[in-house]
Amino acid sequence: MGSKGSSTGTAFAITDDGWWLTARHVAHGCDAIWLQTAPRKGWRVAEVHLHPNADLALLRTRTGRAPLSLAHGTPARGEDGFSLGYPQGRPGDVHARVLGQARLKSVGRYRINEPVLAWAEVSRRPGDLPALGGLSGGPMLDDQGRVVGVLVASSKRRGRVMTTAQASIHELLAQYPEAQATAGAVPRPIDGNSFTATGKTLRRDLTIAKVLCKVRQARRRP
Repeated sequence: MGSKGSSTGTAFAITDDGWWLTARHVAHGCDAIWLQTAPRKGWRVAEVHLHPNADLALLRTRTGRAPLSLAHGTPARGEDGFSLGYPQGRPGDVHARVLGQARLKSVGRYRINEPVLAWAEVSRRPGDLPALGGLSGGPMLDDQGRVVGVLVASSKRRGRVMTTAQASIHELLAQYPEAQATAGAVPRPIDGNSFTATGKTLRRDLTIAKVLCKVRQARRRP
């Protein structure tokens, strides 16, 4: 497999003093990571901590934003979820419903075999969004605006998305007590009509941010 190139993803604040969650494959292999705050502006990520057995990563910046709350229970089959972020590097959101638990295997730059939650896609905004690449690392929120997982994979052909298990999130946070999530930023419920407005607000407030992974080009031998 070739080396990773520069790419984008999504991250979200879990504390108000600069701790963020994203997907491991978004942060892995980057020479520098930035959270974009405006065109050509951003916060440099000072620390990156990778989960050893799940597609999760913790990021640390010197500046924080109002965080999202983490849910305590796993959503049941048929319950709604809303993933918000930057698919294809631009604002976009997905409404999905729980199918059930599954396992996700990765044999690329690192090997992972982790429990995940599978979701059936209901709709996406904008409706002409061709693919969800770049939404990786974004939160999956329940109908109360609480984080029930981190988006790590999608299948357009099957209309499926996958999120990390909550147990994996708690395992990573347990290693970094200073990153324990604080009070949340979504005080009102979300539904199939309001999720796009919620995504717009959270991106505007930088509770959800675009990740810029910069990789230096390898020098060619003469």
